[in-house]
Amino acid sequence: MRFVRTPDGEVNVDPSGKLNGRGGYVCRKSTCFEAAVRRKRFAGSLHANLREEDVERLRREFEQTLEK
Repeated sequence: MRFVRTPDGEVNVDPSGKLNGRGGYVCRKSTCFEAAVRRKRFAGSLHANLREEDVERLRREFEQTLEK
């Protein structure tokens, strides 16, 4: 699953893989997402420091995308 930091600095789930911006990938399992958060992989790959509310929003978006 691709995550992207858009040019305006917002981090989003990018299931299409086509959004413009700096991207990073996580496997399509909740455990992979949690490991990426715990190991601060988003900060490294996306060059973005995420607040706790950002992580919660991304977690919801990630889970909703997995359900589709």
